[in-house]
Amino acid sequence: MFSHGKKHGQGLYIYKSQGTKIGESDITEKIVAKNEEINKNQTEGTLTDRVMSICEQLKVSPKLVQCVVEHGPFPFYKGEFDNDVKSGKGLMRYKDGSVYEGQWKDTRA
Repeated sequence: MFSHGKKHGQGLYIYKSQGTKIGESDITEKIVAKNEEINKNQTEGTLTDRVMSICEQLKVSPKLVQCVVEHGPFPFYKGEFDNDVKSGKGLMRYKDGSVYEGQWKDTRA
């Protein structure tokens, strides 16, 4: 959501302009590949089933898998903004694939 040309309120911001996909990370590539395989074979029903299946196969965090499955292999921030800065509750997936979920104040965790 925007107010006066700035991010404000609840939203999702995907950092596609910051270079390449997180897909450079081996684990992210594997998550994307497993998700595409499931899509092709349509073997998993709900998002939770899909996430848990991939987690079990790759032995990785459900939070990371869910982020990649829902938003793709790009860095992103999903949460609250106040006057164009991250502020309040939010989730950030960084370019290196790590995930932080919690409180933000003035763009800092």
